[in-house]
Amino acid sequence: SELGRNVIMGGQSATSGHLKIGDFSTIAARGGVSKNLEGGRVYGGFPIMLQKDWLKLQAKIAIKFKEKSQD
Repeated sequence: SELGRNVIMGGQSATSGHLKIGDFSTIAARGGVSKNLEGGRVYGGFPIMLQKDWLKLQAKIAIKFKEKSQD
């Protein structure tokens, strides 16, 4: 993989294949990069997505799980 300038990768994050990660990107811990990423953004999760979208997805999953456990 080809990392741009000032890329920050959290613990246990990884890339696969010949990918390009743009300048000033941040990959959250345990992020799995499987596609090229634009610079200047914060990513997380697996498959990789914008961190804010990943956090929203995790909140939705937690709500659904809570609803099911109350039944």
